[in-house]
Amino acid sequence: MHSSKNSSRHQSNASVGQVQQYGLEKFQHLTLATTINVKELKGLDEQGLKNAIEWRAITSFLHLIPARNIIVYADDRSDCPFLVDVFGSINCHEVPCFHPKTKRPVISCIFEEGEKTATTEFFSFVNGDIILSQDFISVVEWAVWSIPRFLLIGKRVDVHVTSLLSLPLQSLFGASSFTGELRKLGEEHGEWGIDVFVYRVGDRPRRKFPPFVAGNWRWDNWLLSEFMAEGNVQVIDISKSALILHQDKAQKQMMAKFRPASAYNNFLAHQSTGEKFQMGKITNADILVAGGCSRSGCIMFQNTDIQMEILIHRRASPGGYVVLLTVNSGYIDLFKNWLCWSRLFHFQNFIVLAEDGYSYNIATQEGCTAFMQRGAPRKRYAVEYGSKEFQETMTFRTNAVLAVLKSGFHAVIADLDTVWLEDPLPFFQPNCTLLGQKHKEASMSGGLVVVRGGHAGVRFWKQVIECQELNMEFIANHALGTYDVSKYTEQECINRLGKTHATKYADFSYCLLPKLSFPDGRRFFEEKLPQLEGLVPTIIHNNWIKGKDKKAGRFKDWGLWLVEKDYTCQFEHTATPRPVDSPKLRRVKIHLVDIGCLPCLEESLNQLQRGLAEREPKIYADLTVHMVDERTPLYVGAVSSSADRQTTIESFEWTHGTKNMMTSVSQLDQLKKMTDESMLHTDEGDIVLVVDVASNLPQHLWQFVQGAADGFNKTLADHSARLIGYSIHQQFVREVLAFEVGWLGHQLVTPGAILLGSAQWKAFQVWTGRQLLVANFSSCLPQLPYNQLWTANSGLQHQWWWWMTLYSFHYGGFFVLPPKSTSGRGYETTDVYKQFQNLNITALPVYDYMMKSVNVPFSLALRKKIFSHLTNSELCTYSGPVSADVLHRLRLVS
Repeated sequence: MHSSKNSSRHQSNASVGQVQQYGLEKFQHLTLATTINVKELKGLDEQGLKNAIEWRAITSFLHLIPARNIIVYADDRSDCPFLVDVFGSINCHEVPCFHPKTKRPVISCIFEEGEKTATTEFFSFVNGDIILSQDFISVVEWAVWSIPRFLLIGKRVDVHVTSLLSLPLQSLFGASSFTGELRKLGEEHGEWGIDVFVYRVGDRPRRKFPPFVAGNWRWDNWLLSEFMAEGNVQVIDISKSALILHQDKAQKQMMAKFRPASAYNNFLAHQSTGEKFQMGKITNADILVAGGCSRSGCIMFQNTDIQMEILIHRRASPGGYVVLLTVNSGYIDLFKNWLCWSRLFHFQNFIVLAEDGYSYNIATQEGCTAFMQRGAPRKRYAVEYGSKEFQETMTFRTNAVLAVLKSGFHAVIADLDTVWLEDPLPFFQPNCTLLGQKHKEASMSGGLVVVRGGHAGVRFWKQVIECQELNMEFIANHALGTYDVSKYTEQECINRLGKTHATKYADFSYCLLPKLSFPDGRRFFEEKLPQLEGLVPTIIHNNWIKGKDKKAGRFKDWGLWLVEKDYTCQFEHTATPRPVDSPKLRRVKIHLVDIGCLPCLEESLNQLQRGLAEREPKIYADLTVHMVDERTPLYVGAVSSSADRQTTIESFEWTHGTKNMMTSVSQLDQLKKMTDESMLHTDEGDIVLVVDVASNLPQHLWQFVQGAADGFNKTLADHSARLIGYSIHQQFVREVLAFEVGWLGHQLVTPGAILLGSAQWKAFQVWTGRQLLVANFSSCLPQLPYNQLWTANSGLQHQWWWWMTLYSFHYGGFFVLPPKSTSGRGYETTDVYKQFQNLNITALPVYDYMMKSVNVPFSLALRKKIFSHLTNSELCTYSGPVSADVLHRLRLVS
């Protein structure tokens, strides 16, 4: 390559001073690249040079930006000295690559090498026959200072060169006041021709740029379509605000498709992305700029006529799903409630189908991708189910679904009267052409319908559209109330045709989503089936009730309404974050819980004593032994007299702090005394260790305690304020999890041994003490995979760990359990306790009772809301088998 910095200056054919005569203040932050044919310039005299298309183009650039920021690509490096002599210290380089047959430059190389050579933050490519006005740089300056990420594009005004020769150069290169007159001389080009690209270096789309031949069609449409599809920049059409003047040689241009190499470029575009390049037309820009611009601002408008296919590409998930939500001004509150829930797990793979200008504006103000039909009214209100207006809404949606399917993606239809508690996309079965929320037992609800892209899906949906058109025709000729509305809906078409296609075509399948994970209004609000199984659903459909206000009212009654009166989202956090700077570990308060086993008691005391004796620095620990006369149901062997156990405790020499013994006549009495904060005082900064005497304590218990203390005293995110404690043993959890999960955040404490902070222990004591005073308080939990073991024996429901589970469930907290690889009974063989020093609690996965990953903190608080509507009788009498939905959850996570 040949750079102007290394070239010698040649005899000038024209005065460079003339180039700079009309220059205004130049913009320093833009690099401009172009290609020209130098042969057209060589041999011309001074006047001929000034009349040349290439000279006028580059000269216009020099009036806008410094010469050092202009990169000119010439066919041969030997042309560079000539260009530098004519234009000054521009950067001249040889074209980096040519097409082997046409011998024309390859445009992708121009972009790639130009970006590498650029010394500024922003880069532009402009065709070498374009004159740019001062208005152009004003728009660029405005974008640089106002828009974080952008692509400026513009279409040209075609003016024959003979019309320009008689004009003074000042009108071409000078003030913007001349641009109006210049526009009148030519004709605005069509929507497919893009002659200017301006963007930040690094923002060009990731897809490999095919080797298009420069000077031909398709490459600009392909590049623009990639910018638009990725959606990482705002595409701004500056054609009305900046004059982009194309110097046209011929009175009638050769059609693009007949130019040399046009067939080749057309082939490359189709080979790369199919018909997608056709989205790359200037009328699909996000923003339209009109009028004059300055750094302080531009007159701009949101483009409401963007092609639907562009929005589909922008919002498709990695798996190819696009969710469609139909909204009008009558349903803004339901839409905002849906939006609030979706933001809890940062869901963005949706398009709002706005039926009116009001809802379109609301959606775009919320940062949503929205599509509105041309001619939509300013406002459209909620309509009656089955009415003509209702069917028009359904038709709008069915046409949008077809656009998604034809674009090669999967369409997801979602109703606004739903709450999404987590991302449903991972639960969609890829082998189902048609998948939907279950209605009754064998049909599909309209609340959630998934249609997979491909031939089978498109074939099916075209027939759905035909069916919907027949519905519209019928409704137009019949009065509402004279027919069964449910027989003439989109839902009816989907079900009838879906079942027909499933029997008729081998490539089509009709599937229903699990009824507990995706319950309708009857199953969730009335029958409470998911709650009785202990399952937090993925999506709840608020149907089986008519009327927008009634739907909103039921959401509010169940704590599922997140919208304030001003339409802002109100996320409730029931956990109180702990102070950032908690004191370091002061003492360990040990609660050793007797179960009636003397050998177990002796072993536990010795293990605790030995572990503390080996600690440096010394840990101070106060020991309280909770002795009980009643046998613990889980441990029926090796039962000894209370007198023997009492003697053992009294004679045991505890050297690390105070020793105390509390005697209880029953497990319930034992629980009451353990949770009496006035009897068992805990100071801030203490760590509480609760141990069943049957526990086999790990070798590194006290290192583990120190690590837990450090963990509690770290600065934690708000969701970790819901961390109740660390469970030392896996035990029952390993019966459920047959796979390795590493550190597992899980709500269920397991019997054996747990560590808690002082605040968490006090909160448990207060909550349990209150519940024990409530008459007929239910100590039952929603159905767990192993709940029948616990509910079958009422004695278990007086165990401390059972009440810790209740507290965890109602509070919306969770316990951290160790990896399964550390054994089911502790850390005897590993140094896993060391991991506590660097354990990132905020990054731990948190699972609910069904091993479903939950979004903390709100999902944990939500659990209480969902299950609070279960009555005591429902909780304690439900004994159904573990449902297929629950088993599916377990298989899914494993």
